[in-house]
Amino acid sequence: MTLENKVVVSAAIVVDIEPSEDGSSSRLESIVRRLQAAVDSVHSDDPGVASTGCTAYDWLNDSDTNFGRCADCRRLVSNYDKPNQIRTLIDARIVYGTLLCDECSYLRRETAAES
Repeated sequence: MTLENKVVVSAAIVVDIEPSEDGSSSRLESIVRRLQAAVDSVHSDDPGVASTGCTAYDWLNDSDTNFGRCADCRRLVSNYDKPNQIRTLIDARIVYGTLLCDECSYLRRETAAES
């Protein structure tokens, strides 16, 4: 297998859905089409950027879904020390019993070191 000098860049959006909606709803399909069109449009003049045309869904209402909010910045995060990490959410872990994104964890360490 030949290695390529490429990077897959993923971006994510969170969509509020109605309880009756599921993965095949016309509303979600419309959002996905518009998102893919936006990506294609923004990068249409750069031959070094190609959309994968791939969309992944991570349902945040499943009880075993690995996500939460950083205790400090409140951004959606996924704990990389647990299974089923959601790679398009910010990396986080439990620090002394508190879920913190890596950035806030670093800022806490820096603040503690300055004290």
